Amino acid sequence: MKTNVYIAYRRFVKHTFKLSFIVLLFLPISLLSQETLKFERTIPIDVNKKKKVIKDIDEWISTQPNLTLTLHQTSPEEVINLDGSFTFENTVKYDASATYSRMYIAQTNGNISYKISIFIKDNQLIFQVGDFKHSPVAKGERIEFGTITTSDTAPKNLKFDYDADWCDKVWANMKKLSEENAQRFFDTLPSNLISSR
Repeated sequence: MKTNVYIAYRRFVKHTFKLSFIVLLFLPISLLSQETLKFERTIPIDVNKKKKVIKDIDEWISTQPNLTLTLHQTSPEEVINLDGSFTFENTVKYDASATYSRMYIAQTNGNISYKISIFIKDNQLIFQVGDFKHSPVAKGERIEFGTITTSDTAPKNLKFDYDADWCDKVWANMKKLSEENAQRFFDTLPSNLISSR
């Protein structure tokens, strides 16, 4: 004969399993709901000069030391994909402790990588800079912010382990630097691409 304790235990396990399943079911949806940080610039072009435009872009890319051509797709439409990165030096101090501040800064310093897509659509030459991702280079423990999204706050897992206010300030700085880097990329576009065709 089953005791009341055994029955209560079985009910607890059954309900816990159902709750865990529901959480696991909706977790990927909540993660996907955050958009990655992305910046875009469009330039109108003469569609009859598409081949010349692509040739000019290819020549310009070969002169850019900080960009790496990862895939040059020619069908169904011309798409040029590039990888880039910039050094991230954390300047956000942790005010509660000078020792922790030095340690946190060292554990977050590293690189922010990003991707660039260049393609032609609807008589527009489109440049997209996005998929920014923080990767620390510390040899020991690292504080990794990962993919930078449009969210106003830092990833929750970091805010549980470190000071939440400090994490949000570092996150805001990463987003600002990513935007500045995208703007620098747009500013380096050759004038013959930007001028009307």
